Amino acid sequence: MTHSDILHKVIRQNKIYAELLVYGLAQNKATLSIAESITGGLLSSTITDIPGSSKVFLDGLVTYSIDAKVKRLGLDQDTINSNGVISMETAKNMALAVRKGLLTEYSIGITGNAGPTVNQKGTPVGLFYIAVCSPRQKWIPFPILYHQIILEWKLNI
Repeated sequence: MTHSDILHKVIRQNKIYAELLVYGLAQNKATLSIAESITGGLLSSTITDIPGSSKVFLDGLVTYSIDAKVKRLGLDQDTINSNGVISMETAKNMALAVRKGLLTEYSIGITGNAGPTVNQKGTPVGLFYIAVCSPRQKWIPFPILYHQIILEWKLNI
């Protein structure tokens, strides 16, 4: 099983967290947008599998390449170059850009290295970052290695 397979399995298995997220957002009449890279749309798909998600989930962007992150999200190439495309800074910038672009209260940015090799910056295979951005731009960071995965959605809604 590849690191990517493990990540996808964990996201699917933790659908309960996605259900709680959708329920909490709906109760508070809040909206969500997602910018994802390593998951290739899987996180958005998991959210949209939940009944009622259309009331809270506005859009998900798959920005897999650096070029897509720069062109579609407006991320700064120099910031990516200095921090690395697989970094908490990039995940935070992805979350902030998609939240501002789609005018949602909450957003998620996710980036990482599914392998099979270490990238040019030396990022280990299996490392990924999730950043959740709230209306007050309060950051909830998740730097995670695949063997430590337990995604807890701790949105202070």
